[in-house]
Amino acid sequence: MEHPPNDEYVVTCQLGHTPDPLLGTVVFASPDVTMAWRYYNSLSPLAGTSIVLWDPEAGLMATQIGERN
Repeated sequence: MEHPPNDEYVVTCQLGHTPDPLLGTVVFASPDVTMAWRYYNSLSPLAGTSIVLWDPEAGLMATQIGERN
């Protein structure tokens, strides 16, 4: 997520277990926090990956971390 939208909640997926807004790939973005939470909760991370929900200012809201390999 190079330049996060400053008015949207963003869900990213990335390799590794440490959330980093610069390394994640955006898989969902919405100005509606309820929709963002719904999408975030519908995902399950694979081993070695993490799924992260970011607020509009790129602040960490929640993270799910897959099992270690």
